[in-house]
Amino acid sequence: MELVKKTVSSLRLENKTKLTIKPWFPWFWQPLLTNLAWHAPILTINGRLISQGIVPDKHIFTKALLENVVQTTEI
Repeated sequence: MELVKKTVSSLRLENKTKLTIKPWFPWFWQPLLTNLAWHAPILTINGRLISQGIVPDKHIFTKALLENVVQTTEI
């Protein structure tokens, strides 16, 4: 959770992103049905599975986040 918050802040993407952190137990069914992801922590960006079962490497997360921001802001 700290990795995500720090990375979003360091890239100055607070105004371009919406961060939602959900506890695993009450929400386990949502990533299971959409991405077949089961092992917490589960990290998705716009519904795309980035990581599950491990805390992602900062570089992998940053790359996935930047790709997503570029894709969603292109016209």
